[in-house]
Amino acid sequence: MATPENAPSLVMVTGPMLLGQLFNWGLLGVLIVQAYLYYIAFPRDHRGLKCVVAVAFLLELAQTILLTYDSFRMFAKGWGDPVELNSIGFFWLDISLLSGLISVLAQLFYAWRIHVLSRSYWAAGPISLIAIVQGALEIYTSVLVLRTDRISDLPMMPAAKVFTIWLSLSSICDLMITCSMFFYLRRAKNAALLKTTSSLLTRLIVLTVETGLISCAAQIAALVCHIAADNTMLYAIPVAVTCKLYSNSMIMVILNSRMRIYNSRDDGKRLPSDDVHFISVNSATLPQDGILVHMSHISDRPEIESIEMDNATKATQTANRNEFKHTARHVTYANNLTLV
Repeated sequence: MATPENAPSLVMVTGPMLLGQLFNWGLLGVLIVQAYLYYIAFPRDHRGLKCVVAVAFLLELAQTILLTYDSFRMFAKGWGDPVELNSIGFFWLDISLLSGLISVLAQLFYAWRIHVLSRSYWAAGPISLIAIVQGALEIYTSVLVLRTDRISDLPMMPAAKVFTIWLSLSSICDLMITCSMFFYLRRAKNAALLKTTSSLLTRLIVLTVETGLISCAAQIAALVCHIAADNTMLYAIPVAVTCKLYSNSMIMVILNSRMRIYNSRDDGKRLPSDDVHFISVNSATLPQDGILVHMSHISDRPEIESIEMDNATKATQTANRNEFKHTARHVTYANNLTLV
């Protein structure tokens, strides 16, 4: 039973819930834009990949809806009622279970991409194992929290220790993913023969490190808040944000990074028209072939203006010879980063 010593203060319960809800809604808006761009830009991606994106988006949407309900219950329906403010509500589902499921989905997705890049199970295997174990622990934690009626009782419940282990494993898994992605992308960049390929890989490395470190820092912050202030809801802020970071980084870094907007500030090659550059994902039999598809705009049915195949040695060929005989493959590792 809760005592005055371990009962959380009003501000330390309502404050983190309010901030976590605001950040969660903001990142959901970013996720909606990323998912929309993905579906209209890459309609020919593998059906299984589209399902993964859809599942992640639906889980994120469900979590935001449940968090909104808990916020309404605390700040409107039950405002001023100490019993309602100390009630668990749907915290076992939105803060615990759904956050764990989303993190497992994103970490397994990254493990699969690492396996594709490395063509080995040495890095992807341990990451997958840790992701599955921490997912199972989070499900167990959700069951324990469900059996608890009050927030003030959580520090004395076994769920607190299991939750700590889950956050620790998740932080380790995020760090392993970031280091592995950096290593294999760096190796691919060093092996790239063309400047365009090297630039693409450099951008992927920067995005991977940035989003990976942010997700890892959020998990570590949740772990520190949970250990240092276990009788408060401070840890709810990074936990509510981390799952959205997972989904946004999964779609933005791995999927939407294949999309480039010409005539942007970071585009070194200026084209006469504003168009979108996509890397083809339909070359499973030739993993090192690259293709540039120029499209006039983003739409549900984009119109292709031209298709070009580049050659690093094209400039050295004589001008009077047949162009078709001297068009060679654009050797690139870009398709190792795209999805079959």
